[in-house]
Amino acid sequence: MKWGLRWHVAALLAVPVSAAVGIALAVRLVIEPLVRARREMARAAEVMHLLADAGRRDSVGDLLRSGPQDVRHLSKAVHAVAAATRRDQLEASRLRREMEHLVASETRRATAELSRLTITDELTGLGNRRHLEAVLPRLYEELARSGGEMSMLAIDLDHFKRVNDTLGHDAGDRLLVVLGQLLKGQFRQSQLAVRTGGDEFLVALPGSDRSEATGMAERLSRLFSQHPDVRMLNPPRPTLSVGVASLRSDRAGDVWDLVKRADRALYEAKRAGRGRVSGEPLAA
Repeated sequence: MKWGLRWHVAALLAVPVSAAVGIALAVRLVIEPLVRARREMARAAEVMHLLADAGRRDSVGDLLRSGPQDVRHLSKAVHAVAAATRRDQLEASRLRREMEHLVASETRRATAELSRLTITDELTGLGNRRHLEAVLPRLYEELARSGGEMSMLAIDLDHFKRVNDTLGHDAGDRLLVVLGQLLKGQFRQSQLAVRTGGDEFLVALPGSDRSEATGMAERLSRLFSQHPDVRMLNPPRPTLSVGVASLRSDRAGDVWDLVKRADRALYEAKRAGRGRVSGEPLAA
């Protein structure tokens, strides 16, 4: 795992913890003391009022004999204190509910983002090998039940090492980003494009036969060679070698056998001179 991805993962893991700790501290250090202070002030005011009233009268009987106005005043004061205490309790309960909702929401968001990072290639934004291993068997099972066709493209960047060695890894990374953008632009969401590592990519094409897949590979290779970021490089410019395999014409035993056959076709394209598509059925 690259350091950049490790940093993202560590940061995401820290988010729900930090949020929960921050909110808990806010409740314990700020909100709850304020609520308690308000409640105690109200109660203190009530006690002071009663003490002052007791100092002016000899007994509760005096208070009752003084007339209904004073009794009503005392009743209102007691009611006001009780009402304020109840409002404080309701407000504290509301704040706790909002904070619990915030913590849960932030935890869900961070978990979803962490899950996305674990199946996404950080540089190109395509799926990674883990994503391939999770999704490809499901695609194959669906096609096996329906008797449908599926083709596979195995793609490799030619002269990639030379670009890294002469121009630096930033230039090499830029080529990978260009190819990633072309793959996302050329293939539908139902078609699976992943970076399996280094300068190697795989594209699964459910519903496409060998002829269609070969045409897609040739168009992709042409677009890559014509891209401004590729054309500006000195010869020999990077090109794409692509191997094509299909379930029916290659009589693949399962989806991973199909991947191996696409890799073998890619090797044939490399051996034939690079910068080409190898789409002929290969012997088992």
